[in-house]
Amino acid sequence: MLKDNFAPTLTLSLPRTKKPGRYVTVRKIGCFLIVTLFIFSLAACQKEEGPAEKAGKEIDKGIKSAGDAMEKTADSVKDAFKKESK
Repeated sequence: MLKDNFAPTLTLSLPRTKKPGRYVTVRKIGCFLIVTLFIFSLAACQKEEGPAEKAGKEIDKGIKSAGDAMEKTADSVKDAFKKESK
């Protein structure tokens, strides 16, 4: 006779290995390889700069150096006016 609250259960027993930490190590290595492949695939997707992008960077450098020169000139003019007014 079965009890009223009896429910059949399914148990799964995995085969035991001789080395208990082996599964964890294999899993870690697998995750490491997947992440490494993902990173390298993203790095491979980057395209090389075209001529327009290179020219744009050169223009940016030129504008920055012109701005720096103007700032230096403005500072020297300020210093000259300060000396004159004293």
